[in-house]
Amino acid sequence: MTDIRHASEHDLDGIMTICSIYGYNNPPDFHLQQISHWEILVAVEGLDILWYLLYQIIWWNTPFLALLQIHPDYKQQGLGTELLAAFEKKLFGLGFTSYISSTEPSNTWSLIFHEKKWCKDIGTLDMSHGKEVFFRKEIG
Repeated sequence: MTDIRHASEHDLDGIMTICSIYGYNNPPDFHLQQISHWEILVAVEGLDILWYLLYQIIWWNTPFLALLQIHPDYKQQGLGTELLAAFEKKLFGLGFTSYISSTEPSNTWSLIFHEKKWCKDIGTLDMSHGKEVFFRKEIG
């Protein structure tokens, strides 16, 4: 049975393992700060972290889904859908009716995922690392 909950410091190793698989080199302190602010959700089965979702409330009024990473062994099993449902329920409970997210235009998997989840393309920005496509999803 998969348990979806806020991350704790005990989840850091599992989060860092998934980060390393995808080449993200954020220092552990970055994730510990997000954990202390209750901004990371994890899916846990037994002692294994299956995926995590990092989000932030920007401008004090806009939820931003910053990163969703699923361990490759658990892709294509509906976990992303499960995670988004938990995330959206949390946001709706806090009074939000939408959120934004983004991806690089070259990330085909992410573009398809956004399309499947009924996210509306709201534009592309030229960022310091290249282009970023932004999406908005209505919830409720």
